[in-house]
Amino acid sequence: SSPVNITIGYTDSPVPGMYCEGEEVIERTWTATDDCGNSSTCIQTITLEDTTPPSITCPANVTIQCDDDQSVGANGNATASDNCSSLGNITIGSSDVSTQDPDVNVCGHYEYTITRTFTATDDCGNSSTCDQLIDVIDTGLPICITQDITVTVDPVTGDVTIAAADIDNGSFDDCSPVSLSIPPTTFTCADHGPNTVTLTVEDVCTNQSTCDATVTVQGCADLRLEKVASDPIPNVDDIITFTITLTNDGPDPATNVSVEDLLPAGYSYVPGSIAGGDVQDDSGAPTLIWSVNNLAASSNVNLTFEAIVEAPTGTPGEYDNY
Repeated sequence: SSPVNITIGYTDSPVPGMYCEGEEVIERTWTATDDCGNSSTCIQTITLEDTTPPSITCPANVTIQCDDDQSVGANGNATASDNCSSLGNITIGSSDVSTQDPDVNVCGHYEYTITRTFTATDDCGNSSTCDQLIDVIDTGLPICITQDITVTVDPVTGDVTIAAADIDNGSFDDCSPVSLSIPPTTFTCADHGPNTVTLTVEDVCTNQSTCDATVTVQGCADLRLEKVASDPIPNVDDIITFTITLTNDGPDPATNVSVEDLLPAGYSYVPGSIAGGDVQDDSGAPTLIWSVNNLAASSNVNLTFEAIVEAPTGTPGEYDNY
């Protein structure tokens, strides 16, 4: 037969095997047949490969606060497409590289950059990547919380000192530790009553908040003593009543006051005559002691005792009972 009378055709058969999506092996059987029906065949093997990586698109770069959610779900995932693999056979993963400082006491622990690298892989293992930048910042203000307090002036030093922690009531920051400061810290009776004190709360990145507390100063009693005799010009063997008036001129009550009087030469104490106050002690006579538990502001109490006038002996300071 002449070539004009030869027909050529083919049939395809897939070669069984485990292939990724988009790849396969085909056996193509060619058949040439002449005009008389005689034929011959040959086999061509066709291998389809996928070496093209997927096309990947990253989410936009973002800026978030230090206490915000950093997850992929919160900040966006990459998308990808492929010329061979269907979307269901493309996997997308991510990995992070951070510039965060490990020291919790520096701002770099709360302000830093995350480079999030997304990788898209098709069913045949081809992959492509893209990067998303996540800038973490700390511009949020700390939460300032105070409590009002009452302080008592030290009767010896005449002042009282407080610390910032005394008026703090749980101030905090959403990201970092905070430092506390106040002015002033020392009070005297010149500050008696309520005083406004401002607490400053600062986080590691120097963001600050302030709030006020009331510091009430008390314990400002102002005591004075006055002593008089029932007879300013007594005779020997007379019994005299001495009255000590304890007065509180201050704005606050005086508590746990002790008054001591030493009877000088020229007098002898009349046992059991001590009176006044809350507790009396004449066990150490001629030294007499009174205890006053509480003396209200602008009030007084009389403390008394009796003594017998003795004959003069010429002792220096004799009769000087004041």
